[in-house]
Amino acid sequence: MMDVAGYPEVFAARNLSDTFRNAVAYVLKLLSKDYLPVKLRNLIEALHDEIVFALDLLLNLYHLRYFHASWAEKYAGLIRRTPGRFVIAKSLLDLAIVPYIFRKWEKLYLRLRDRCRSSSGVQSRFVACYPYVRYVAAFLNVYILLRYLLRKIPHPGLLLFLLDIRLQRRSLADIPEVSLQSSLGERLLHGGFRAFSALLTVGGGLAQFWRQYGEEVRDAMVGVPSPPRLPDSCVVLRPGRCPVCGQGWRQPVAVPATGIVFCRMCVLPIVEATGKCPLTRCSLDVNALVPLYL
Repeated sequence: MMDVAGYPEVFAARNLSDTFRNAVAYVLKLLSKDYLPVKLRNLIEALHDEIVFALDLLLNLYHLRYFHASWAEKYAGLIRRTPGRFVIAKSLLDLAIVPYIFRKWEKLYLRLRDRCRSSSGVQSRFVACYPYVRYVAAFLNVYILLRYLLRKIPHPGLLLFLLDIRLQRRSLADIPEVSLQSSLGERLLHGGFRAFSALLTVGGGLAQFWRQYGEEVRDAMVGVPSPPRLPDSCVVLRPGRCPVCGQGWRQPVAVPATGIVFCRMCVLPIVEATGKCPLTRCSLDVNALVPLYL
């Protein structure tokens, strides 16, 4: 097990892969807000996870085919060893397919969590069981990782262990070269994907930097905007009552930009469906709602 990859290389590859997904997701979020026609923005917003999955799958498929590693593992100097058949299929299952499934499950769980507390059926069972499945998977993953750090097994993760995929340090013999006698199409393919990989590596870091610090700088420069004015046709807000149902607040949440308070279960479906405040029609994200404990 002397050629087994160390954890710093594995951690660097995973961090680079996560940076890519977060950067693409952030760019898609920006495009779905301001820079494209409405229909195209709605399409990108609806297929957000699928676009990230398709880019992830395409990039890793190329690198697995020619370098026997994911694009992030290639930059970290790693190579995959998988005995048996379906080598590329098992690696794509680990790199793209399973992470995509878990992202969809996580979003489904968050969407159903507040709606199925008092109901019964398949959805309520899923909401009840999913946290335990996640905890068990996290525990097993930590157990596998500890055994890997102690050099007991060559698999640095639960899914790699189940698929019997080993990460090793890349040697000079493992580095493929594009022959001058290769076809023009192959040379263009290699050149295009190398440029694309470099762009993702640099652009992903820049996008993450802007996400962390750029928006704070921009907000500091332009100042805090004044709350939008309510439309003239809006109903009169009554103290202690939800503008949607007209009843007393139940699990009250507030819109930060205006301070308007709604019942959580009244405003949540509207914001999820339209992405806007039901009164002011300004853009609003579900995660921006502030719970109030009155």
